[in-house]
Amino acid sequence: MKKVYYILLLIVLVAHQSCMNSVNDVDFPMTIKNSELTMFHGNTEKLIVENTKGFTTYKSTNEDVATVSPYGVVSAGIKGEANIIVESGAETAVCKVLVNTTINHIVEPCVDFGSDYETVKDKIKNAAEITEVNGNIVQTRNVENTIFRYAYLFKEGKLSSSCLSFPVQSSTAEIIDDFLAERYLPWNSFLYSPNKKVGVFTLDPEDGFLYVFYSPFCQTE
Repeated sequence: MKKVYYILLLIVLVAHQSCMNSVNDVDFPMTIKNSELTMFHGNTEKLIVENTKGFTTYKSTNEDVATVSPYGVVSAGIKGEANIIVESGAETAVCKVLVNTTINHIVEPCVDFGSDYETVKDKIKNAAEITEVNGNIVQTRNVENTIFRYAYLFKEGKLSSSCLSFPVQSSTAEIIDDFLAERYLPWNSFLYSPNKKVGVFTLDPEDGFLYVFYSPFCQTE
């Protein structure tokens, strides 16, 4: 009887070990736990990657929007979308990153450079009253108790540059650098749009106003 008991016990143990080995042999696919990120400029977040297959690499499809360190830490740049590609062994996983802006009440001027006078005038006419000065256009708007002045300069009848100005002593002046950093990339002492069509710089001539100038971006050495 004891012999039969030991044989049965051995069978159970072997079966149990076989089941354990089967579970351990399962090759679970690599996954990213936080595979969709919504971020803001300057934020960071570490990717949680499960079931890696050894050496793991990280790569961003758009480093203007989001960069990633060798350790999987994602840093948010300007507004936009990017994918973080994670590779480990023969497997690949993707994290989708959406970078949004936090400052949205500032209205930028029209930057359709090269457009003719009437086209620009028609586009902005509903935003505020238009004042025409020597072939150029000026507008004034009151946004959240701050006076914004817009100037559109034309050369040979085509829009050549735009300008936004507001009081130095205003809440907008305190956040304008952050506003621009959420949307534009740095280059020397200037900024430029992701499509490399618009260049931006700020100027404080100490007349009580801060000026933000927009013009066609021209990269030179």
